[in-house]
Amino acid sequence: MDFNYYFDRFDLINNDTINYAQKLFIAIFIFILFYIVAVYSEKYFIDANNKSNNKKILHAQIGWIIFYIIVFFGFIFSLTYLDINIAPLFAILATFGLGIGLALQDSIKNIISGVYLSIYNIFTIGDDIEVKTLSSELSTKGKIHNFNLFYTTLENSKNNQIIHVPNFLLQTNLISIKNNKI
Repeated sequence: MDFNYYFDRFDLINNDTINYAQKLFIAIFIFILFYIVAVYSEKYFIDANNKSNNKKILHAQIGWIIFYIIVFFGFIFSLTYLDINIAPLFAILATFGLGIGLALQDSIKNIISGVYLSIYNIFTIGDDIEVKTLSSELSTKGKIHNFNLFYTTLENSKNNQIIHVPNFLLQTNLISIKNNKI
């Protein structure tokens, strides 16, 4: 019985395992490096958020988005370094992205409207506003209690109600603003 064949096969497998373990270690190092850069990038935007009084929500959201983009690219670079074909991964992500985009289109409208309202500082917390719909004579009045990228919270002093108005309604309808700081 010739054992040299088995020893040669074992050495070949052992060398391949060592090479792949080295590549795996470097890929993990690449991912950790990208993760550290992402954490510091997000921290930069949060610190900028704490230093400035305007556009606070926008800075926090941009920091959060940049964090996940950098982590995603770190993941992709790590997979590419391991010689893993990422084309099927992108095909699956595109399919899921289409489905999620269609399912969350109202939320996406609110987020885009929230970014728009944050950038242009249409109103601030404490302002009295009235939102009039274009299709009917209905209106909603209240003092702005809170604002985020999805909705604006109004406090109605007449009925003592808290009203959540989606941001895309604030962008697409008529708004009367009584600024309390003038």
